[in-house]
Amino acid sequence: MKSIPDKYDRALQQWESLSTRWARWPVLNPPRWTTAGAGSPSRGARTRRGREITVVYPGRFQPWHAGHHDILRRIALGDLSVYAAEEDRGFMRNVQIRGIVVHVVDIVEPKVSNPLTVADRRGLIEMSVRRDPMLLTQPFAIRTDYISANAFSRAHLAHIRLIVPIAKGNIVVVSGNPATLFDAQDVGLRGIHVSNRDGSGAQSATAVRNAIVDGRESDIAGMLAPGGFNYMKAHGLFSRIRKISVGG
Repeated sequence: MKSIPDKYDRALQQWESLSTRWARWPVLNPPRWTTAGAGSPSRGARTRRGREITVVYPGRFQPWHAGHHDILRRIALGDLSVYAAEEDRGFMRNVQIRGIVVHVVDIVEPKVSNPLTVADRRGLIEMSVRRDPMLLTQPFAIRTDYISANAFSRAHLAHIRLIVPIAKGNIVVVSGNPATLFDAQDVGLRGIHVSNRDGSGAQSATAVRNAIVDGRESDIAGMLAPGGFNYMKAHGLFSRIRKISVGG
């Protein structure tokens, strides 16, 4: 059996090439709010001390919904209740977040459970971040990123491992998916289980897609992140999900 480095060597080379463009990829919260320099935090910066970490939040996000946004928001605001285990709450209490990467997995072939493209999902995520004043005022950068994969099982391990070249320093992977956390730990990254609050919207993207297919617009609006309903309607994403679901 090939080792993990051998198995993903080609993908890693491709990723390292992509990572050279990292500095030019857009930061979702405006630069005037991000850290001005080492030891010179801008308005809104917290005074918490500790080693710096980059938080990687990976997933398919089909679509990005209120539960996903709730998790991102609470991580950014330093709400330790988002972390399920006391050990992880203790760890996060003593670190300083230097950046958050929402990592979108690109499933190449659209199907019922993966109807939206990377562009669809990144647009939806970026719009919801820019619509949230509390995220815009954080002293660190929030970005989206992606990597293509032929199957979700391969993507789990690949996209977590391949984030390493672009995120210098300590990396923490957060997810509500046990398989993602297992894969993160398997390649030497710290995996932390997170969950959204009860009543904060959809608990799963499947529930959102089902509501869309059933045409339950009154339910859909409350399930999506800020501005998500209008964005998906304007970009024809409801129609696409329905079409792929019926075709599947």
